[in-house]
Amino acid sequence: MEIYSRDRRLMNNHRRQGNPMGQKKLDITGNISPYCLSVVAKEAKALKPSDELLITCDNFPAATTSIPRIAQDEDLAIEVQKYPKEHWEIRMRRE
Repeated sequence: MEIYSRDRRLMNNHRRQGNPMGQKKLDITGNISPYCLSVVAKEAKALKPSDELLITCDNFPAATTSIPRIAQDEDLAIEVQKYPKEHWEIRMRRE
């Protein structure tokens, strides 16, 4: 139960932010859980045409498998950028 409450605090501390260009930011660094991935899936599904979701992640399986699978299921364009120290920035777009 602790992992879920900690992930909720993480998600509340790093709330998604929209900007005028339709970009939402979601930071799921820390331990990945089904809750975090469900938030990513919900936000991906809610993207409108020309919107973008920018996800910051530090979990290898999530960045390379789970999140790209969500993008594929939602028919979204995806771009994954790996940074030093096992850190990824993932952009999803509905075109």
